[in-house]
Order: sequence, then structure tokens, then C-alpha cells
Amino acid sequence: LWEPQCVIGSTAPTYVARNPQQELALCQRYYYQLGPYGASRMMAPIGMAVATTIGRFTLPIPPMRDTPTVTFSSGTDFRINGGSDTSAAVQGSGSTPGMVVLDFTGAGLTLGNACFITNDQDTTNAAIYVSAEL
Repeated sequence: LWEPQCVIGSTAPTYVARNPQQELALCQRYYYQLGPYGASRMMAPIGMAVATTIGRFTLPIPPMRDTPTVTFSSGTDFRINGGSDTSAAVQGSGSTPGMVVLDFTGAGLTLGNACFITNDQDTTNAAIYVSAEL
């Protein structure tokens, strides 16, 4: 039983409370945020080096109402690990309502090898913001 209501009279109220999971799902259709976390916490799934300087990551997100835009706290808040550990610049390279593709630029990657993203160890501000506001 969820949010029972007592109503005076014979007419049902026009407002019916939704459960919290439904409310969260509706909010996530407009906005999703990953981070900020503490130092060295992994920020994205395992990616692949598509060049010696670019690691590409596919980040699944809750289904959104439209193709989202992606912004970041700062490109220098991230580090790319996949051979050498270097500061990374980041940009969105594509997205759909259910996923975002991110390209992190660094150095020392081996083409075709796996890589991953962490916060820069000197900052705890790294965050990825995904918005589907119209």
C-alpha cells in the first residue's frame, strides 16, 4: 500500500502520489550526473584506445527523452590510464537517449588496448553532466 489518502466526499482527488522509483525515473529523463567522487575513483566503464592519444568510452545512461548534451566539470579533472597515466582532455563524440560516447585525449595509449578513466588525483571535482532539457 503506497500513500493511502482519506478523502471527504464522494469525488476522488485529482492528485495521486507516484512511488519514489517512478519519480526518479522521470527526473532522469531530463538530467543525469556522474560524479564528483573522491580521488582515484573510476569514472567510466573500460574503454578502448582508438588512437595513441584517444581513449573512447561508451557510458550507458538512464533512458532520456531526447538525445542529450554532455558537459564536464573540466577536462583536466580526469586522467586516462592505459599504459601511462596522463591528464586527459574530454569531449562528447556522440550520444543517443540511452548512451553517451566520450573521447578522452591523453598520451601513451596503445591502439586497440583497453584503458580507463579516473579523477585526477589532485582534484575531487571530476564530473560528467548529461542533460536532455529542450
